[in-house]
Amino acid sequence: MTDKDYEKIDEHTARKVLAYGEQLMVVAIAFNGSPETLELHDHPHEQITYVQEGSFEYVIEETTQILHAGESIYVRPHARHGARCISGKGHLIDAFSPIREDYLTKGE
Repeated sequence: MTDKDYEKIDEHTARKVLAYGEQLMVVAIAFNGSPETLELHDHPHEQITYVQEGSFEYVIEETTQILHAGESIYVRPHARHGARCISGKGHLIDAFSPIREDYLTKGE
């Protein structure tokens, strides 16, 4: 994959929708550095995150964990959560159900 395959989210992160169906979506997220603070968000989707490369500080509600390559975590719908790369560079694979309509671009 090249950088042009990814949609830039901010100065540190970019994402690419790998595949999706009616109820499931898989997304790659590339990190190059990380902001100093971790911003939490929530959404109505179930989410499973797999750490493909690097190490991440991952917060779900009041719980903070450090995840390394090969590890994964589940996020229930509406749970406040967020991730921050703590290894300089890293890659996550996220699976969402139902799909994240907001990640689809016109023309897909």
